[in-house]
Amino acid sequence: MKKTNLLIATIMLMAMMPVVLATTSMSSPVDYGNYTGTMTVTVTAQDNGENNMTNVTCYYNASGGAATTYLTEILNTSAGQLIFTKSVSISALTDAMIYNVSCNVYNDTTLNSTYSAGNITFDSTDPTCDLSKKHSKPAYKGIQELTWSSSDALSLVSTAITIDRPQTGSDMTYTDASRTLTLLSTDTPYIGDWTTTVVATDRSGNTATCTETWKTYLPNGEYEESYAEEEQNLLQRIPAWLWLAVVIGLVLYVNKK
Repeated sequence: MKKTNLLIATIMLMAMMPVVLATTSMSSPVDYGNYTGTMTVTVTAQDNGENNMTNVTCYYNASGGAATTYLTEILNTSAGQLIFTKSVSISALTDAMIYNVSCNVYNDTTLNSTYSAGNITFDSTDPTCDLSKKHSKPAYKGIQELTWSSSDALSLVSTAITIDRPQTGSDMTYTDASRTLTLLSTDTPYIGDWTTTVVATDRSGNTATCTETWKTYLPNGEYEESYAEEEQNLLQRIPAWLWLAVVIGLVLYVNKK
């Protein structure tokens, strides 16, 4: 009997307690977020016990004050909807400026709740990179010099350099934003096609890519390309009369035998 009375008293006490309702939350955008191209707005509305939210309207401000300029409206698509999400173009917003975004949740025309995010930045511009090589036809085990640089107007976060060596040569990798690198004979004992790639990435995930290629050849058996060109140029400079004299000489030598 005592246990039954205690259970009834507990139920009555719980019924008298106020219901704690979930508050409005915004999972995107977030404070100090950085976005490019589009920005997803996702708001979970406060549960008011009736679940009659009709829309979420969002505003922005680029001066650090209250967000009052219209950004977008997200209408409900089903009865009792609490989660509102939409992808919003940010092409009209300015790179590198700091924005605040505020979203109002409405029951018809009645404001239910508001949630805001601040210090948001946008970056729709790709980084830049530059890459150059000193020698277009380095010899086998020759010295090659590479120079690269990368930058971003807002937030360069990484630079990845890969030197793809031919044959059994493993890739050489670097992460310097800018550098002049000299490849020595210990780096270049390989024959064939070389490819160097620089990939610069900013905070928003925008990228820029630069590439340089060249080829090395065996000095014996197969001419290194620059030597072959020099030899061909030399042969072309021999006058026709000298070629004729050589041919006549060979003919006379054969006839004497």
